[in-house]
Amino acid sequence: MVIRHSEGTLDLTPEQTRWMEQTECERIEASLAAPDSIILVAETDGLVVGTASLHVPEGRRDDGYAVLDLSVKRNCRNRGIGSALLARTIEWAATSDSVRRIVLDVMTGNAAAMHVYKKFGFRSERPPFRAPMESGEEGPELVGMVLDV
Repeated sequence: MVIRHSEGTLDLTPEQTRWMEQTECERIEASLAAPDSIILVAETDGLVVGTASLHVPEGRRDDGYAVLDLSVKRNCRNRGIGSALLARTIEWAATSDSVRRIVLDVMTGNAAAMHVYKKFGFRSERPPFRAPMESGEEGPELVGMVLDV
């Protein structure tokens, strides 16, 4: 799979693509099962154009952090959808008794997403890394970001 964005392209192997899809499905399932979670869906003309999910990982409620996953359909980007989803998610987190920090991983080559996250106050927390996949192949390069709420 090739992901195109304003700064160029990210070439992903089929294994990396499957890993990304599996990871996103796992995050959504975790959000649905978690008591301290929110899932938002953005629609345009009855079609889903974006989603945001935030959940406190099982057994980690005392740590005060929640994991964010945000996605906007490629042909619907640069319309404020991601910003609206992110703003509402942060607003919810600020009223939650269990969330004090939002964490996320973003591909280092996704400058547009990193710009949006930084606009909302997220900061890089650690150097870029590659998450291992089940096959042993390295995943795409990611950077961890964090926002204290």
